[in-house]
Amino acid sequence: IQTRMLKMDVSFWVLLGYSGTALYVLSYILLNAGKMKGESISYIGMNGLAAGLVLTSMLEEWNGPSAVIQGTWLFISALGITKILLKQRRQKAV
Repeated sequence: IQTRMLKMDVSFWVLLGYSGTALYVLSYILLNAGKMKGESISYIGMNGLAAGLVLTSMLEEWNGPSAVIQGTWLFISALGITKILLKQRRQKAV
C-alpha cells in the first residue's frame, strides 16, 4: 500500500487568509473563555485585523460576497474602536 502526502502549494495571499481565519477563531475562543471582553479594543482590533487579512487574501482570487462581509466587519471594527477611544478621552477630560 502506497500512501501519498497531500502536497499543498500555499501562496502568501492564502496564508494571509488562513491567518485571518485563525484570528477570528482565536478571538471568539478568548471571548467565550472570559479572557476578553466584547467591548475591548483588543477583541474588536483582533476582529478588524482578521477581516483585513481575509480581505487582503482576496487580491489573489476575488470573492465579492466575502469582500462585502469583510469590508463591513472592518468598518464596524473601526467604529467600535473609535467609540471606545472617544469614551476614554471624555473620561480623562472629566
